[in-house]
Amino acid sequence: MQTASLIVALGSCRYRVERPWGDLPNGPVTDVTVDSRGHVYVLLRFDPIADAKSPRVIELAPDGRRLASWGGGMIDDSHMLAAGPNNRLYFDGNGTTTFAAGTTVRGHSGTIGGQINIGGTQTLVNNGTINAELAGGIISFTESALVNNGLLRAQAGTMNVAVALSGTGTLQLDATGAMNLAAGAKTQGVLAMGAAGAALNLNTGNLTLMGDYTNVGAGTGNSFNRRAGVTGAGLIVAGGNAAQAITGAGVSNGSTSNATLTLGNVRVGANTFNYQVANTGTTGPTLRGALQTSVNGGNISDARLSGTGVTPSNYNGGAPGANGGNLSVVFTAANAGALSGLSGQVLNLRSTYENIADQKL
Repeated sequence: MQTASLIVALGSCRYRVERPWGDLPNGPVTDVTVDSRGHVYVLLRFDPIADAKSPRVIELAPDGRRLASWGGGMIDDSHMLAAGPNNRLYFDGNGTTTFAAGTTVRGHSGTIGGQINIGGTQTLVNNGTINAELAGGIISFTESALVNNGLLRAQAGTMNVAVALSGTGTLQLDATGAMNLAAGAKTQGVLAMGAAGAALNLNTGNLTLMGDYTNVGAGTGNSFNRRAGVTGAGLIVAGGNAAQAITGAGVSNGSTSNATLTLGNVRVGANTFNYQVANTGTTGPTLRGALQTSVNGGNISDARLSGTGVTPSNYNGGAPGANGGNLSVVFTAANAGALSGLSGQVLNLRSTYENIADQKL
């Protein structure tokens, strides 16, 4: 008895369907593509929570032998793939693709995202590392949205994040790296700007940080520039309810823009009074900034004043609910007794965050 074959006609071509074919696991197939070598790529779809580790892509030889399988823990939900020039694979669909922790995407130039044949909303969740590591290179994102919970690094090249950005991860720009962010509000955990040469374009819309902001190129004390290397109309702001205050036994009005440190009675010689820069919020980032003695309203000119609390430098106000420790104000007195007010002696505290106003002490 002869076994009938299923023949499919496409134009003048006839194809015989072979079942079963290929070394494939059990699982729903959502798309198939073939590259210029005849390698067949099969896209499988599994529940990303219940079955996160099963391979999402199976690569088969023309005779059906399995050559490779990958994507488990990296691709959560994609609906379509296609083989493009140079045998690159493109994923598409209305869903979410995840780069798992431990995954590194790096190189000279490339584009991550972008629909090929169909529309839809795509979200890339990065829990790993994406690094524009080579000078002259550009890595771009054209997804509908990018949720970065890992690391986006512009080491020596340029990274263009032309999509909505959110997440709890880190933006890192080395001294020869550049990063361009899309217009509109964006959130991240940490911004780490390298030495002079690091270039961040915020575009319009603020960048809200929930973890920390450091800027090596910002300088210290009176030369401190919290926007060193930063362009665009957007601001770098502290998220949550982070708030800065000046605390200490002799401090009054420490939560306002004009605080006072009362020295009181002094003895002959050096008298030390301490204050702290504190973060009185319960959520949000670590607070940092600069002590300024001759700019932005600061004026410390009395030769009798010295100590870490009246010396141009940078401060760490600590995480929410903490402070950066004692900063000393040393007054060297020639005579003992009650000290009258020091006329015009003002210290300015400028935060790294643009939504935290300067404080005068």
